[in-house]
Amino acid sequence: MTSTLSIDFHRGLTFIDCEASSLHRGSYPIEVGWATVSVIRGGQPGAGGWADGLAYITTESHLIKPPREWDPDGLNWSWESEQVHKLSRQDLLRFGKEPAIVAARLNAALDGQLIFSDNPGYDGMWLSRLFSIDRQPKFRLSDINSFALALSIGEHLGLDGMDQLWAEQQAVEQAPIKHRAADDARYWATLIALLHERALTPHERRVPPHSPLRPAT
Repeated sequence: MTSTLSIDFHRGLTFIDCEASSLHRGSYPIEVGWATVSVIRGGQPGAGGWADGLAYITTESHLIKPPREWDPDGLNWSWESEQVHKLSRQDLLRFGKEPAIVAARLNAALDGQLIFSDNPGYDGMWLSRLFSIDRQPKFRLSDINSFALALSIGEHLGLDGMDQLWAEQQAVEQAPIKHRAADDARYWATLIALLHERALTPHERRVPPHSPLRPAT
């Protein structure tokens, strides 16, 4: 299928995710992670999918040590959010890195790239907070969210709604959302890799998705 291989995935497609202190207006990033999916140009279809070397994913994440000026009164920390991401302020103080160090690493890793997020509004706000101290990002955050991008790629690859559903179900099983930055970014990278794999699989060999009306057994 030439339409699949015409997409220039070999340079990598990157998804980013931030965990934050809360969802309040004054919230700040506490973890940033990203996942890049790359596809080897010219790979041939095979039973193994990723095992054949068609697609591979790399991830990276960093905890952020918030400076006191981000939340001098401690009012922008949400107990509810902590229950979701399971990161405490003590974890950040002990294991987090200074914002400037994390920002520098992001620029080094993502220099010149257009990156994607499942929520560009929130993640864009938190990245702006991260870079507010002494530097500017060298990458661009797309205003197209990850779900819309996945739908567009699926259509470009000639996949239908059932193929998309199969890929989403497989991605949930292989890279479940855990509300940690790298894991959540990895879900979207995994979904794109599975769409690519699905497009390379002949129609007669495509396994149907689980029924949405009942759980798989």
